[in-house]
Amino acid sequence: MLEELNVVNLGVIEHARIEPGPGLVVVTGETGAGKTLLLEAVRLLGGGVATSAVGPHGTEALVEGRFNADGGEVVAARRLVAGRSRAYLDGGMVSAAALVEAVGSLVEIVGQHESVHLGRPAAARRLVDAALDGDGEKLRLAYAEAWEHLQHLEDAAAGLDLHRLERELEMARFQAGEISAAGFRPGDDDRLRNEAASLRHATEIGDGLARAADLLGGDGGVEDRLGEAGAEVRRLGRLDATLVEIENAIAALIAGIAEVLGDLARRDDSADPHRLEEVERRLALLGDLQRKYGASLEDVLAFGDQAEDRAAELTSLIENSVDLADRLQRARTDVTTLAGELTRHRRDAADRLATAVVQELGALGFVAPVVRFEIVPVDPGPTGGDTVK
Repeated sequence: MLEELNVVNLGVIEHARIEPGPGLVVVTGETGAGKTLLLEAVRLLGGGVATSAVGPHGTEALVEGRFNADGGEVVAARRLVAGRSRAYLDGGMVSAAALVEAVGSLVEIVGQHESVHLGRPAAARRLVDAALDGDGEKLRLAYAEAWEHLQHLEDAAAGLDLHRLERELEMARFQAGEISAAGFRPGDDDRLRNEAASLRHATEIGDGLARAADLLGGDGGVEDRLGEAGAEVRRLGRLDATLVEIENAIAALIAGIAEVLGDLARRDDSADPHRLEEVERRLALLGDLQRKYGASLEDVLAFGDQAEDRAAELTSLIENSVDLADRLQRARTDVTTLAGELTRHRRDAADRLATAVVQELGALGFVAPVVRFEIVPVDPGPTGGDTVK
C-alpha cells in the first residue's frame, strides 16, 4: 500500500506530495494539471522505464514513495538526470530490476485497455496459485522442494565431469605406477652415484690399493720396520722396564696394520661391467623420473605418494558420480511428474477463479463478461512446468 508519494520537477509538476488514506482515493483536475504525471511517478517507483522529462524547475527530477509491505516499510526513489535514471531502495542505490523485485508487486496500474500487473505471467500465476485448494497447495510446496533438490544435485554434478575424472584417474595411476615400479628408496640416489664412481675407476682404485698394501706389508715395508723397531725396544726393555709402554704401542700399530692389510686383501675392486651397466641404467631411470616429477629423489617419491592418494580420491569420486547420476535422473523424473500434476491443479483453480470473477463482474452490471486464464506447458522451472496468461 502506498502511504506517501513525493514528486519534484517531473514534467509540469514543480512539487507535489500526497499521503493517500485508506480506501478509495480519487485525484481529479483539469487537463494538463499533472494527473498522468502522478501515475507516471508511481510507474517509476515500480521499476518502469522513465518516459517523462525533467521539468523546468531544476536539472533533475525526483520521485519518492513510502510503501507498507506486510507490516514493514519500504522506501523507494527514482532520480532522473540528463536523460538517465537512478533507482534507490531504503536509501541505497540499486538497479531498476531490484526495484521491480522489491516494489513491483506492491504497484498495480490498471489502464483503460490493459492491466500492467495482470499482464505479467508471474502475477497471473500468483492469482491462480492463491486459488489452489488444499491438495493443490501441498503439491505446489512439494514441487518447490523437488525443484530445490534437483538444483542441489545439478550443482553437485556440474563439478563432476565423469570423462575428465576418468582421464585424470588414468594419469594418476600411471604416474604412481611408474614411480612405484622403479623401486627407489630414500638415499638410493647417493648410493648409486657413489657406486657408479667406484665402478668407473675400479682399475685405478685397485692399482692404488695394491701399492698401499705393498708399502704396508711388502718386503721392507712399514710392517717389517715396525717389527724391527719392536724387537729393539724389547731388547732395551730388559735394561729399562719403563719402555714396556712403547713396546705395547708398537705392538698395537703392528696389529692395526695387519687388520688393514686383511681389509685390503679382502677388497675386490675388479670392474664388473654388468654391474656398472645396471647402476648406469638405474641412474638414467632416476634422471628421467626427476625430469618428470621433481628435482630430487625425495621430490619424486613424494609425487608418487600424492599420485596414489589422488588416484584413491578420484576412484571414490567416480563411484559417487555414478550414484549421483542415478539420483539426478530420479530427481528430474520427480520434478517432471510433479510439474504435470501441478499444472492440472492450476487449470482447475484457474477455472474456479475465472467463474468467480465472471459472477462478480455480472453482479457489478457487466453484460456477458469473459475471464479466462491460459496455462501453457513449458519446461520445468522454479515455479512449475507452465506459464499462466
